[in-house]
Amino acid sequence: MRKSLSGNVRLIFLLGDLLILNVAAMLAWIPFPPYPFLSRELLILLVCLNAVWVALAILFNPYKFPRVSRFAKIIRGHFVFFLIHFLTVAGTLFLLNKYVTGSSHLWLTFAISVVLLFLWRIVYFYFNKLFVNKNLNAKNVVIVGFGDLAWEMRKFFRLHPEFGYRFLGYFDEKVTNREVKPLGELFDFCKE
Repeated sequence: MRKSLSGNVRLIFLLGDLLILNVAAMLAWIPFPPYPFLSRELLILLVCLNAVWVALAILFNPYKFPRVSRFAKIIRGHFVFFLIHFLTVAGTLFLLNKYVTGSSHLWLTFAISVVLLFLWRIVYFYFNKLFVNKNLNAKNVVIVGFGDLAWEMRKFFRLHPEFGYRFLGYFDEKVTNREVKPLGELFDFCKE
């Protein structure tokens, strides 16, 4: 049986987010010339950004969302996740008293990261929509039995491709319609 692509997508999403956080922190470092680029403060910030992001991702699992969720709802949930991340990083750095560049660099880091992360989300969801519409991550479905309910299920699968089901046919003991295949052929059909 073919495994779902969602596990790989979550890993790609996590690695992309971490890359964007690190790039945002380094870009935000540019306007502050007295500090060397790979200084201790920047390394502390990068470690804190990445560690808190991974810990919060494990706790809240922001990369798991239903296939049919509205884009605005997903973005709202991710915005709350970003806010929690920002507050946790700022609080951690404040409590450890390890951040000496000031709050303006931290604000700039998060401003850049929020913009880049939301652009990354928009690009991801656009491509995800393309993949779902092309049925690259669809589950194959057959219906055993033929009747009114089976007909309604077929209609549902065909009218709502966003759920990710690909209808392949009916199987029944009595072949009453040209679309119905004999039940005896089901095992051979599933092996293909």
